[in-house]
This record gives sequence, structure tokens and C-alpha cells, in this order.
Amino acid sequence: MNTSFKQRRARIGALTLTLAALFGFTVLRLVILVAFDGARLNSLAKNEHTGETQLAAVRGPIVDRNGEPLALSAETRSVYARPKRMLESSTLAERQKLAAILGIGAQDLETKIHKTAPFVWLVRRIASDKAQAAEVLGIDGVGALSEYKRFFPLLAPGLNSQLTPRSSRSPKPNWLRKWRKAAHSVAVRSCSIRSPAK
Repeated sequence: MNTSFKQRRARIGALTLTLAALFGFTVLRLVILVAFDGARLNSLAKNEHTGETQLAAVRGPIVDRNGEPLALSAETRSVYARPKRMLESSTLAERQKLAAILGIGAQDLETKIHKTAPFVWLVRRIASDKAQAAEVLGIDGVGALSEYKRFFPLLAPGLNSQLTPRSSRSPKPNWLRKWRKAAHSVAVRSCSIRSPAK
């Protein structure tokens, strides 16, 4: 009887010590996590669960008093690359094909993706079909984002030229200059305020 009681007491004592050791280990681990690794783990958690993304704001249309549009925004696509991933996952031939689709020189593309920056724009505000064709190539590290381009339907020949590089503009013919001058004078007359007749 005595022996059996001693055995039970020994087992209870061993279990108590085991539980106490586990509790002590848990408390010690908690102190280490909070006191020593707290700042690092908190930073990792923020990077995993939060982030910042810049979205292009859509500018509203501008219309005249008759409701005719003077300025509108059209959705375009801009193609970007993450150079390191792109270089690791693509061949020179694939990159040359991408450059041809985007309408830029193969050497220009290579120069952009050999920069140390983690993110580069390859080409901005192009037609959606070109950007889609670039994405279809399936090169890792290449993607496209929506951006908006401003254009002016009423005075398109004159004002829309400001959205393209000067080097790519063609010389304007005589009739176009006359048309712009006439359109400008009409716009000035329509916007002028006449004083009421007495």
C-alpha cells in the first residue's frame, strides 16, 4: 500500500515538474520575442499585411456651355519591368521581341533593365493592345498598369500635339494653321461677355 502511494506521488511530482518546465520555457520564449525580436517581427508583419500603391487619379471631362467636350481623359497602359526578375527569366531574343512590340529600340530596353533600380518604366501611355501583347509574352517581371492621357477633341490638331514629343511632330501644313487660327477666334467670341443693351 505504501509502495503504491509512493509511486503515485512520484508520478504526480514528475508531471508537475514537466508542466512547470514547459510553463517556464513558454514564459522565457515570450520574453525573448517581446524584448529582443519585437521590433523586427513588427516590421515584418507590417510589410506582409500593409502596403502603399499609387493610383492615377482620373481627371474629369471639361465641356462648354452646350455640353460639347473640350477636354477628356482616355485610359492607356504603361508597361513596367522589375529588372532583376526580367533578366533571370528571359532570353535576349525574347527581350528583342518585347522591344519591337513596344516600339522602342532593343538597346534602349537593355539599358533600362540593366539599371540597379528594382522598378523601371519601359514605356508609358501606350495603346492597350500593345501592352496586352507585351504581357502575353509571359516574361516574368514585366507587367502593365492603367494610366490616363488627356486629349482635346475640339482643338485636337493643335492641343493634342502637346502630348507627343516635339521630335515626333510632323510639320503643320498651311491649312491646319489657318484652321487653328479660325477655331481660336471662334472660341474667343463664344466666351466673350456682352454688356446688356441700354
